Amino acid sequence: MEWLRKNYEWDVTCQGSVAPAMRCFYESEDWESFMRNIFSFYCDSDTLGAIGGGVAEEFYHGFGDRIKVDKVLEIVLEKELYDLLME
Repeated sequence: MEWLRKNYEWDVTCQGSVAPAMRCFYESEDWESFMRNIFSFYCDSDTLGAIGGGVAEEFYHGFGDRIKVDKVLEIVLEKELYDLLME
């Protein structure tokens, strides 16, 4: 990961996103550490999260404490969007 942090350049292409996303997954211990890996360097975090996030979620059987996630969503989403999501 250290090499990736030093050498990665913003790249939204498939060739430039899949390998770093998977490296973030390979170097993780759980779903949260996967996300921390992505946010630990300057990258197209939404693309890398979308690519590797599904793999990490499936591998780790979810993404952690549901109550904790709900509270984060309530904070970051607009009320209308949060209410729609929780229906």
